Order: sequence, then C-alpha cells, then structure tokens
Amino acid sequence: MALAVKVMGFDGNPLDQRSFEAGDRFIKVRVQLQIQAGNYAANGIALDWSNGGGAPANPSSIPPAAQGLAQGPCAVTISGSGPAGGVNANGGKYVAVPGTDPTNWLLKIFATAGTEYANGALGNDALNDIINAEVLWPR
Repeated sequence: MALAVKVMGFDGNPLDQRSFEAGDRFIKVRVQLQIQAGNYAANGIALDWSNGGGAPANPSSIPPAAQGLAQGPCAVTISGSGPAGGVNANGGKYVAVPGTDPTNWLLKIFATAGTEYANGALGNDALNDIINAEVLWPR
C-alpha cells in the first residue's frame, strides 16, 4: 500500500474556505496533515499539496491565486502537540521537505530529537497524531 499524506482543513474536516487567509503578497492556508496507513521509508512520506481532501468543488489545498506556480509553497510551519503517545507528545517532530513542484514534497518524521522514524509499518504514534501546518503561498 502506498503511503501518503492527506491534506485536510485546519479542523480535520474537508478543506474549505475557512482554512484560507488572503494577504497582500501571500496566502496562508492552515491545514491538518493526516498520515494514511502504510510503511515509512527513509527520507519521508509523499506529500502532495493538491491532495486537499476537500469537496469535489475544492479538492486542492493550493490557493487558486497560486495554482500553476512551479515551486509550491514558500514556507511551511508544522506544529501540534498531539495525543499522549504521539510523535509530537514524545519529543519528535514532522518536517516538510520541498520538492520540485507542489505535488512531490515529502513529510519526514523524527520519532525523537534527531532520530528519523524507522523504516517499516507506521505505528499509532504517527497515524493518530494531530499534525497542524501553516502553509504560506506566494500570490
């Protein structure tokens, strides 16, 4: 089974306009990243910003004003405490690794400070974690 990350609205529901905040030069999108079941491989999990988990009318987390940009987001800040026993709660963290376009980024998991998650099946510590991200897109 291919492992991927689903990009949902900030509240964990399908993405909608409440997750978007437009500014003069940038658009902020607040999302929740949900890891789908599968095996973790070194260097991370596929993270496709166009996988918005939204309604058919809005399936992408890429703001309309940023669609067609080759580079993808200009900044991604990941935070969240998560439930007890989760990666975040145990001192680990998630890091978004830029790709060559918005569809081929990676989400790297560090189970504890400085130690990347082990190859193999993901445990509940990652699958049930709450991963919040603020994504900044250029206009």
